[in-house]
Amino acid sequence: MAVLSLNGAEASAPATTFRWRYVAMVALHGLFAAAIFVLLMETGGQITYNEGMGWDGAYYAAMTSDGLASGTANTALRPLVPFVNRWAYAVLGNAVAAFQLMNVIYSALFAVGLALLLDAYGARPVARLFFVATAAVSIATAQMMAFYPVLIDLGAYAAMTFAIVLVLRGSSLAAAIACVVAVLSREFGIAVVAFGLVRGVRQRVPWLRLLATYAPACAVFVLLRVVISWADPRDASLELVTAERLAGNLRFWQDPLFAGLFLYFLVTVLGGVSLALASRPGACLRVLWNEPEWLAFTGLVLAATAVGSADLWRYLGFLTPVMAVLFARLEAGWSGWRRPVLLAQSVGATWLTQRPFGAMDLGRYFRDWFPYYVVIDQLPRGV
Repeated sequence: MAVLSLNGAEASAPATTFRWRYVAMVALHGLFAAAIFVLLMETGGQITYNEGMGWDGAYYAAMTSDGLASGTANTALRPLVPFVNRWAYAVLGNAVAAFQLMNVIYSALFAVGLALLLDAYGARPVARLFFVATAAVSIATAQMMAFYPVLIDLGAYAAMTFAIVLVLRGSSLAAAIACVVAVLSREFGIAVVAFGLVRGVRQRVPWLRLLATYAPACAVFVLLRVVISWADPRDASLELVTAERLAGNLRFWQDPLFAGLFLYFLVTVLGGVSLALASRPGACLRVLWNEPEWLAFTGLVLAATAVGSADLWRYLGFLTPVMAVLFARLEAGWSGWRRPVLLAQSVGATWLTQRPFGAMDLGRYFRDWFPYYVVIDQLPRGV
């Protein structure tokens, strides 16, 4: 029996010994993922554009070194990771190095959150380790940040995963704080709030408790946008992603190639894990139907990705928590000889679709990871 259960109860005696064993197990998942991330940085190389800061990364670097007001209106909506990274910048004196160090830490925290989530849904040890390893080598959840370190996504993945774990634990105060942290890390954090609200309604949590838990995150989500648009209306009108701009991105769906790439990235975003889930759509839909909070979370992330832009890999990566739950449920049905065979197939599929530990350069970065920018000839300057 795991320490973390879906109703927040702790395991039975002998609790003390078991808890320390459990903490050690979870910590090992984090160390394992961090070691893989360091290896990815060493073997894959690093983006060279703009002294290693890239495009959006230059604004995140400025927010880290010069203050949160140094970014654009759009990057200012995601202040958490640049703010947290400031201590590393103070020590190292270089924004790229600070993000590299912090990404190693975020990769460990992300893995710990996933291990807790998998355990909450009864995943066996081999399934936990396999899922964490897959996330640690996949493009959207690791390779992208190893190559292009000055991004906030890995920190946001960790923040959102821990927020979901705390919502599952049922602690109102911890969940409220975690949801605020999640929405400050990335816009996708609002999907965690929706997850918690739907789960609370399903479990008949009193409305006042739901309001106290999730209203702060909703208020922060809205007020941050209002404050930024008031601070510099002209800049905000150009930079903020408005509903009108998102609706304009629907034009991409008129191109069958974009729809095909969306589907390909969706079923391969976590290599063999997502391919295994795609092979059992009925089983996945049953889990989502039985726990509609996961359906709400998935629907919001998919909707945001569909109208976001051509950055499909990095947006679909926010589905990792729900894929952990679906994989835990799916793997539980594998028995006998099927388990090692299916896991071996998933390892092979991950290796073929993610190609970890290979050298990366700017040309391949767009050709392999963001190919639709190549198709529509909208590569950033300098490529």
